[in-house]
Amino acid sequence: METNSSLVSHKTTTQRYCTACSGHYGLRSRHRRLLAEQLATSTDFVVVALALTSKTVTELRALLAKQHLVLQCNVTNETEVTQMAWAVEELLSREPNTFLFAIVNNAGMADPGDFLFDPSLKTYRTVMDVNFFGMLRVTQALLPMMLRTTKHGARILNMSSVCGAVASPGNSSYNASKFAVEAWSDALRTELAPFHIVVTKVRPGQNRTQIQVDWQTNYVKNFDAAPANVQELYGGETFRNKVLRIFQDGEKQSSAIIGEPSMVVETLRGILTLPSHKIQPYYWVGSDANTLWRALSLLPVVVADTVKRNVLHFSPVEESAMQKKLD
Repeated sequence: METNSSLVSHKTTTQRYCTACSGHYGLRSRHRRLLAEQLATSTDFVVVALALTSKTVTELRALLAKQHLVLQCNVTNETEVTQMAWAVEELLSREPNTFLFAIVNNAGMADPGDFLFDPSLKTYRTVMDVNFFGMLRVTQALLPMMLRTTKHGARILNMSSVCGAVASPGNSSYNASKFAVEAWSDALRTELAPFHIVVTKVRPGQNRTQIQVDWQTNYVKNFDAAPANVQELYGGETFRNKVLRIFQDGEKQSSAIIGEPSMVVETLRGILTLPSHKIQPYYWVGSDANTLWRALSLLPVVVADTVKRNVLHFSPVEESAMQKKLD
């Protein structure tokens, strides 16, 4: 489970900058913890941390000094998001020289598997609710305060993904949610520009987070839960064993590719401290993001699809065997 955190920065004796951050379901718990911890240790920042579970509330309270506030909030629960906004509103009213400086939308989850694995739309609704609508709820709740209190330099940081720029096979619900984040962010960036609010997107590649650990397990789990005829179409136990073997081989070869959460945290912190006119519309983060995924976003579709089929997709069965099934 991921937490949500709000961060308040203090740069001068006359002004305070409040930065609200959200997260969910373990996707970037290490991102959040590192960011909150780094900012909390700086004299420039006071943190208001929003945690999904009571356990994480306790953990964060132990991490952060007493001047920081930890609240429980689930981005899919409108009541809890409203209560979170009230708490931020109270903070702003308590401190006359405080204004809402930034919103960091870090909420996310993944539930991998090919589209055929799940005959219902439950997976899509759940992933969209966290990754996209959760982001909208938090922003909608806090944006009026930002508009009212911030004179200039405000910013909204939306956590996208390389999968928001390039759709990857076996991950379509996550792709769809992150493409929605990208489109919404682009529209919002233009809409809020007249109010001197900057909107940017962060596109991390693979990182050593819980989602990376769970992704492989959940892919196999979702294949096991697929209808029997779908499992047979993919090759049944042969396909399952093939996927497990690929995962095992990949773990040995991916250490140089998978990045550390600190890379994402450094990017987020950098954006928080940059002058607003220097903030870019999006940031690719990680070695794989800046090589494979960035290249795929620029290649002709036919070429990119060929790379995806050969590198990113778990082929169901040999083409000849598939043809026999279709004949």
